[in-house]
Amino acid sequence: MSTEKKEIEVRITESFVTWVVRDSIKINVEDYPELNGMSEEDMKDYIMSNAPEMKPTNEEWADSLYDELMSADVVRDKITDEDSEIVFD
Repeated sequence: MSTEKKEIEVRITESFVTWVVRDSIKINVEDYPELNGMSEEDMKDYIMSNAPEMKPTNEEWADSLYDELMSADVVRDKITDEDSEIVFD
């Protein structure tokens, strides 16, 4: 008597990296006293480390500078490193 399996489950998985570029926001340094006296490089470092805690430029619709940046319009997106693989359960 044959014990061969009559069914086999198969599926495909996909992976990829999505790169999204959002529109820029101009920051008036005078509105951010914490940036006072910093060089441009120091301001960039500070913003990168503290954007979630910084006030937004438009406080009516964003809670933080980070939230405002994340809500900006997408100006470009690109999918890279696409890969697929057949797998069995």
